[in-house]
Amino acid sequence: MKKDTKFKPGNPGKPKGAVSEKTKFWNELKDWMIEGGADKFKDEMGKLKGKDYIHAYNNALEYFKPKLARTEIKAEVNNNIIVDIPEEE
Repeated sequence: MKKDTKFKPGNPGKPKGAVSEKTKFWNELKDWMIEGGADKFKDEMGKLKGKDYIHAYNNALEYFKPKLARTEIKAEVNNNIIVDIPEEE
């Protein structure tokens, strides 16, 4: 049985330009991340050393610069190497 998804008479639906609760939440989270969260992130990154720093840096970097896709090359290789050495005079 197919569900009726049409609005009932007298229900105009959401007004144009209205923002859903979900969108409001994500906008607030984004604002916090940019304003307050970024400072804390920089402070915490400054505390990391060695491999921990590199791991965290690479993980964060992916949000700004996506990784390149890996490519696999399949080829037949000829292992014969010819070296031409000029004779000495």
